[in-house]
Amino acid sequence: MKKFHKTLSATLGLGMALTGSSAFAVDSDLEQLQEQVRQLIAQNQQLSKRVAAMEQERPAQPEPIRAGGISSSPVPEELLRTKVQQQVLKEIRRQQEAEGKSQQINDYVTLFGLIEAEAVVGDDFAGDAASEFNVATVELGFDAQLSDWVVGHILAKYEGGEEDQHLFIDEANIWLGNYQKFPVLLTAGKFYLPFGQFDTNMVQDPLTLEVGEINAPGLAIGVEQHGFTGALYSYKGMNETDGNDTIKGFGAMLSYHHEIDETRVDAGASWVSNLADSGGISDAFDGAGLDSIIDQVPGFGVYLTAGYGPFSLISEYIQAIDPFAPSELDFKGEGAQPKAWNAELAYATALLGKETIFAVGYQGTAEALALELPYARYMGAVSMVLFEGTSLTLEYFHDSDYDEDEGGSGEDADVFTAQLAYEF
Repeated sequence: MKKFHKTLSATLGLGMALTGSSAFAVDSDLEQLQEQVRQLIAQNQQLSKRVAAMEQERPAQPEPIRAGGISSSPVPEELLRTKVQQQVLKEIRRQQEAEGKSQQINDYVTLFGLIEAEAVVGDDFAGDAASEFNVATVELGFDAQLSDWVVGHILAKYEGGEEDQHLFIDEANIWLGNYQKFPVLLTAGKFYLPFGQFDTNMVQDPLTLEVGEINAPGLAIGVEQHGFTGALYSYKGMNETDGNDTIKGFGAMLSYHHEIDETRVDAGASWVSNLADSGGISDAFDGAGLDSIIDQVPGFGVYLTAGYGPFSLISEYIQAIDPFAPSELDFKGEGAQPKAWNAELAYATALLGKETIFAVGYQGTAEALALELPYARYMGAVSMVLFEGTSLTLEYFHDSDYDEDEGGSGEDADVFTAQLAYEF
């Protein structure tokens, strides 16, 4: 979910492996150095015993007097240490200091990540069958918090199936504030705007996300008090065809969360000045060779999630308030006014001693043919937590295309997905 104070909330396995390897090497060297120190001290003690034995065997003689009147005595152990011993001790102290600095970093940096591997089989609206294995998502990120009032957040991401298959910076922002001490939070950088909620129990992203999710550099200010959360934000969006290259994107969000005993409710509404800035619509613009919009098209969204005991409900609706120009998004020869909705019902239980969620859902769109989205989608999924941070999800969905008189094929498609996810 893209809550305002989340990311308004990996691979690390390699980093952890490298760290573990380094730690093993340091521990091995430290053990060797300590063993050398123990051997040298033992040799020193044996030498001291031999000197003492020789002193007892020879006739008693007057003890020589050194300058200052200090009589001779067995040489202190500290003075018998060789340069090698001193170097060994220096190395041990250096490694201890390095371990201390590493521990200090762990005190204020939190690492996290996600890996999603999928197997997919199905057919499309043309009846063509296909199957594949892919790494659907890889996320690597960290939060750095040096004080109670500032958090630095960075998230790098890889998404399989994209044309540019490489890691990119998905989020990079600074949170200034502390909701536990003061109700206002400022976020600056690149983040998911607080427009829409997009919760789901499924593997596939909901159709509402395809229409409404916006990720852009910007500035947001949020207020949280007595279960209510409100946010105002501004961001650099798409330029107007006859306008200047200025910041014109802005929006607002208001939500309410309430939880008592086994009952929980989360509801909200949001508005954005230009829905064309969403990922799904901007991709359609790019495909049509458009890099600007004639007139901004505002977007509106509402959502309600509720739960009682093991049951939960997700519902959301997103739409463009005005139609686009026919040359930008077309539907039946006129400007399209895309809409999308999602409804899911889920039940959580323990199956074979593992936390398991059964979910069914219905999603749909209107006037979204140009976005290559289905007219209707029926879904079912079961997800089981195999181990801590590890889950297996089996999902099936059936899509129906727009009718032929609307420009679609009128055909159906079926897809089955198995996903293994590891989050840490």
